[in-house]
Amino acid sequence: VLDVGCAKGFVVRALRRLGVEAWGIDPSAYAIAHAPEEVRPYVRVGAFLDAEVEGPFDLVRVDGVMVYMTLTEVRAVLAKAHRIARRLHVENPTAERILGLYEARDTSGLDPLRKQELPLATWGALLGEAGFVPEGRPHVWRAA
Repeated sequence: VLDVGCAKGFVVRALRRLGVEAWGIDPSAYAIAHAPEEVRPYVRVGAFLDAEVEGPFDLVRVDGVMVYMTLTEVRAVLAKAHRIARRLHVENPTAERILGLYEARDTSGLDPLRKQELPLATWGALLGEAGFVPEGRPHVWRAA
């Protein structure tokens, strides 16, 4: 498993504790430097699009990171993931879900770092365009 945007590597650590070969990559040097000691050999600083990452991976996880990318970057990430992964796990909040969460919290605005908030149908279209098909489990797409 490759966890793209792994932050401090908590998912990588949990998977490794379960016996899964897992690695992570994150652009934040701060996050990687503060990863738990046991996971540091398996996480590294880098941008997924720029990193030399070889597959195949059984699963690439890109939860919650693509909303911080432009549409061009999203397409490039999905294309790269398709080249190296058998399956993709993606749980990007849709525009509908984000607005619901913010309304529930009664905050003054959405995350200013977000570069886009797309409806669910658009996420499905982008994943299909990249060569992924729904696997039948929530948030899991199979490389076609």
